[in-house]
Amino acid sequence: MKIQTFRAHTLQEALRQARLELGPRASLVHIREIRPKKRFGGRGKKIIEIDASSDIVVPSRFSASAAVSQSGLSESPVTSEHHAANAEVSETKAPTASVEPSASLDSHPTQRKPAVAGQSDEQQIASQALYQRLLENSVDAKSASELIVSAEIQAKSQNIHGTFALSEMLLQNIANNLNTGGSLDLSSGHPQVMAFVGPSGVGKTSLVTKLAKLAHREHRANIGFITLDPSRHGAVEQLLYVAEQLSASLEVIGQTRQMASAQARLEDCDLILIDTPGRSFKDSQHMSGLRELLRAARPTHTCLVLNTCYSECCAQQVIQAYSQLPATHLALSKLDEVAGFGGWYALLANCPLPISYISTGQAAPDDLITASPELLASYLAGANIAQPLSRAA
Repeated sequence: MKIQTFRAHTLQEALRQARLELGPRASLVHIREIRPKKRFGGRGKKIIEIDASSDIVVPSRFSASAAVSQSGLSESPVTSEHHAANAEVSETKAPTASVEPSASLDSHPTQRKPAVAGQSDEQQIASQALYQRLLENSVDAKSASELIVSAEIQAKSQNIHGTFALSEMLLQNIANNLNTGGSLDLSSGHPQVMAFVGPSGVGKTSLVTKLAKLAHREHRANIGFITLDPSRHGAVEQLLYVAEQLSASLEVIGQTRQMASAQARLEDCDLILIDTPGRSFKDSQHMSGLRELLRAARPTHTCLVLNTCYSECCAQQVIQAYSQLPATHLALSKLDEVAGFGGWYALLANCPLPISYISTGQAAPDDLITASPELLASYLAGANIAQPLSRAA
């Protein structure tokens, strides 16, 4: 059995390399993310590394009998192709001798993806497996169907076959609908001022400290913190601890009129991070005060931090409320705690704010990731978020 390793800066490019080298029937064995060490310390840009083989047969995560009943095919071709359709959106270890039948096909017994004319039985099985995967990750049936059908039409028009190609096109279709940008850029040489806003409990202070550590590690930036509402003892203590670690400056103010003098004391900093107090977005007095605060601070970026454990309806209301400040970017927190992140697909595909950062755990700064359409697409399609991609030295 021969397993080959492919590396690229995006999952789509790594999959494309594997498909070109091994053919469309190749099985994906493992996905991981590595960040090579730089020569003089720190970490380089992430690289996606996948292991794939054209010899190995990886058992399907779905019920083989359910797949066979749809196509009349034998179990053997279903197993390899069906797994390949799902493996590239979730981390898969080595193949096992037996797999527990999944109840997922029974959980949506009447939901079947519309077939595209001219598809072979094998293609229909692969499409249905990907469709079911999206449903399992809470993508709504309408969006899932549109995404899969679009990928099928693209594959057919380019005369490309196989689950690698179909999965690649599905992920690219999701990525094309996502808007990212506005991440940290200190290359201009001008001080950057970033304000973080959002309801209470969404993880603003944690995200601020992660970003500070990231900027210090990657850019050796001189950091300054400003926090409001001294009564938030936990937040002040957390920022003070990180400020001591980074030899950074911390300003604690209680009123908007103190903002100008606090910023003046931090004029030598490369990056000033403003941690604002959280209140309900329905509190009109708080929102009005926050608007005045931002006018005084004049941040280069105002980042709305959103807890991905929120329902899509609640998240939509928060985005609408904070867009009036105006917020300019979006950061997603607590992705490691959410179940069914695919339920956010429609919201993010129509979000007016570009997504800058995603937080996938407690480790700082490693669990703060600059958002990219490709990575978000993988998560929305069902990749493991708690341990999204193995981090290697």
